[in-house]
Amino acid sequence: SKALWKPQYYVEVISDFGNITGSGWYDNGSIVRIESSESEIYLGETKAVLTGFQIDYYSEKYNDYIENETSIEITVCSPITVTAEWDVFHHVVVASNYVNPTIFDGWIKDGELLETSVEKEVLYGNSTKIVFKRWSGDIDSENPHLKLVVNKPMKIIAEWTIYYLVKVASDYDVEGGPTGWVRRGEQVFFNASPTIRIIDKGIRVVFSGWDGSIISDNPSIEDKNLTSPLILKTLWKKQYL
Repeated sequence: SKALWKPQYYVEVISDFGNITGSGWYDNGSIVRIESSESEIYLGETKAVLTGFQIDYYSEKYNDYIENETSIEITVCSPITVTAEWDVFHHVVVASNYVNPTIFDGWIKDGELLETSVEKEVLYGNSTKIVFKRWSGDIDSENPHLKLVVNKPMKIIAEWTIYYLVKVASDYDVEGGPTGWVRRGEQVFFNASPTIRIIDKGIRVVFSGWDGSIISDNPSIEDKNLTSPLILKTLWKKQYL
């Protein structure tokens, strides 16, 4: 009798993600199919996408190569190491309470650059404007132009400060303020005293009230927490002696 032997080679499949079949001992000349049960693997807000395989032969007689397919067949002719190539992506959300609620919502490859921007201020037609304050969440920046390298899932929020137009029209001086663009929540105070003013010999004006955003005959008005535009006009009556 004579003992017969046949050579076998080990094929090792390496992967950072998922379950890829194909590792084991194979006869010389065998054809091995290597594939993953999933081409995309979700790890919370991160996902890995299979892009191909790198084939490394132990024997220098064969050239190593990369196969850009999610499943491959190789002929076993030496020990082989097959490494699965994955691209990692992170879910990135850039949101805002005003203007455009969702500035960006998508997947960005690990290590790539995210670049977006918002206007420094946005003026509405109702005597209201918003001014960019900062980015918050997974980044803290006061620059309206956002530029960063993505290396993890991120949620970034554009924060704004609201301003209202405060304007007082009066033919005669009125104390108080502030006027112009005033930040929301500020305290605003105006006083039209004295309510009787001599403007010429035998001529005087008498305060008769406020008109506009607030209608009142009280010379003193106050808004301790500004929550809307405030457009005011003083009303005066002219009297003669």
